[in-house]
Amino acid sequence: MIKVSLQDRMTQGLKDMYNPLFLEVVNDSEQHRGHKGMEGRTVSGKLESHFSVTLVCDAFLNLTRIQRHRHFYDILSKILEKKTYSEIHALSLRLVSPEEFERNL
Repeated sequence: MIKVSLQDRMTQGLKDMYNPLFLEVVNDSEQHRGHKGMEGRTVSGKLESHFSVTLVCDAFLNLTRIQRHRHFYDILSKILEKKTYSEIHALSLRLVSPEEFERNL
C-alpha cells in the first residue's frame, strides 16, 4: 500500500475545497527536530508535524484574520481524518485575498 504524504493530502484537499489562485504547503518539520511535536507521523522516513501554508483565494475577502483561520481549520478537519489532523503539531498560516496578495508582492 502506498502512503500519501500529509503534505500532499493537504495540498490536494485545499486545492479541491478552495480553488486557490495560489497555494503553497511547506513541510517545516525538520527545522523543529528535537521539539515535542516531532513525535508526529512519518511517510517514507520523512517527519510531518510542522507546516507553513500560504493560501490566496476569494473565500477570504472581507473576513477578519480570526474568521479566516476558523474557516481554514473547518475545511482542514474535513480534508483530514481526526487521527491525522491531531498529529499536526504546528501550522503557520498566511491566508489572504487576491487583492491583499497583490498589494504585498
